[in-house]
Amino acid sequence: MIIVDRRMALLPLAPERDDVDPVALAVHGTGLLTALSSLFEAHFERGWRLLPSETDPRTGRTDGAELDAVDRQIVSLLYVGLTDAAIARQLGMGHRTVQRRLQSLMVEVGAATRFQLGWRAARSGWLEGADAQNLSNRSENSAI
Repeated sequence: MIIVDRRMALLPLAPERDDVDPVALAVHGTGLLTALSSLFEAHFERGWRLLPSETDPRTGRTDGAELDAVDRQIVSLLYVGLTDAAIARQLGMGHRTVQRRLQSLMVEVGAATRFQLGWRAARSGWLEGADAQNLSNRSENSAI
């Protein structure tokens, strides 16, 4: 879908069919155009910037620099593949506490899944540095 100046939209018809010439519907100044524009705006607001920025406008954090040390450890241990229970044992805290902190981080960054949290952690630099490497080595040694 292409929207131009909120005055016109171009919608591809049957985009999954490669055997025919491209056909599109042009939408001008109607209620459908208003609905399409609103749909686009809603999805755009929920999206993520593809280019890194210094400060995330949703959380106010600056590339993970303000991430709590315990949360950084939890995310790092999650990254190396430990379960919530194993993370709790490793850090000497309750299993439910780890789950609560992970859920809080997911809500804060707008992640619906742990995979999305991991992606955000990598993009924010939460996994970089000596802390992540030390935790990774410590968890490998404890698994032996």
